[in-house]
Amino acid sequence: MSDRFSRILRDLEWAITSPSLIGPGRGSEIGDLSIPVDLDYVRAFCATEENVLSPFTSNSGSPINSHTDLITARETLNRNIESLKSFRVGRYFESLIEFWLRTLLGYEIIEHQKQLFVDGRTVGEIDFLFRDGKGDVIHLETAVKFYLHFPGSHRSGSHFIGPNSGDHFEKKVKSLFDHQLKIGKQFYSEVVRSEALVKGRIFYHPQSPAPAEFPDRMATNHLSGSWIYEGEVDWIDTFPPESLFMIARKPHWLAEEVAELSCPSLKTSAALQNFSREHFAASRRPLLVSVHRPEEDCYRESSRFFIIQKQWPSQ
Repeated sequence: MSDRFSRILRDLEWAITSPSLIGPGRGSEIGDLSIPVDLDYVRAFCATEENVLSPFTSNSGSPINSHTDLITARETLNRNIESLKSFRVGRYFESLIEFWLRTLLGYEIIEHQKQLFVDGRTVGEIDFLFRDGKGDVIHLETAVKFYLHFPGSHRSGSHFIGPNSGDHFEKKVKSLFDHQLKIGKQFYSEVVRSEALVKGRIFYHPQSPAPAEFPDRMATNHLSGSWIYEGEVDWIDTFPPESLFMIARKPHWLAEEVAELSCPSLKTSAALQNFSREHFAASRRPLLVSVHRPEEDCYRESSRFFIIQKQWPSQ
């Protein structure tokens, strides 16, 4: 199995099984996810150890019922991802969810990325319209988001802002629940439910206090990381001396990284700090960095953090 495909499998498992970034709202069931997740089945399919393939068995009702089906499905996943022309994290995430729905669950995809028009004007787009195992037609909106906790004042009024400061958590929630999830039933009368699948992480500055409260709809068990400004890279020296670091490359911003002991992409603290200074001398793009600790036969991610350009979030 190639390193690239092993990473795709880890990302697929993360997309399906990681905690949601959004939680139940106040007085509304719209958006609550009903798609069943068989953890053993998903983890067996996504296992990177070759010896897991032979005893693989599917869950009841799955279209994958044999070792041959499993190999064919994995080949399909690899082709789907390799055919992507975009390195956007969101598009990659959506492709993983499409594979889960269509191939692992065997659902009928009725519409995917369907643009909707009124009087020739685009009024929205449906991510997925599918028929589930009970025959119900479900409208599903998906997203993967990364927000940085910023305790100071910001023009948006939010304290959870994206690396692109034009995006923030409350803005996404309002768009999702006030528009995207309502549009399905407006155009498709057979829709039984409109649901949201939103994954991601919240990043916290190591010197800022934890927030006293979270916005409505933010899941309190969300995945987390850290963030620092480009001028604070000496903070990297606070990690144990055996730690090594890797710059995350799009679209693989999802699952925890695993690297071979000889992986050339692993950097020492000093090398990462030098790389960061050179990067921000020429670019404002953030760097997502995974922190790795040595294990017996690999380096495995233990945490991650963003390095952000000095003007954020006022850029």
